[in-house]
Amino acid sequence: MADKLDHLLTDYFSCKLESEMRLRKLELQYHNNHDENVGGGRMQNNLTRVAETTMIHIESDPKLQLYAYQKRNHRNSIVYHA
Repeated sequence: MADKLDHLLTDYFSCKLESEMRLRKLELQYHNNHDENVGGGRMQNNLTRVAETTMIHIESDPKLQLYAYQKRNHRNSIVYHA
């Protein structure tokens, strides 16, 4: 348990957590191979909302949410224990 906590705190203080969050956001912005045309029919109302769908992918990404959760909890625990 202490090794895991030490690893998480090291990631937080070395800004590795922040850089992993930035890298994940870039991955989500540029690797969007998601096909919404599941039925295979012809696409109706061809509106592409790139900014909105990218934001939805970023906000709903479980890996990015985990990084944000870890960052928030480490910041709070450091403030309360200082």
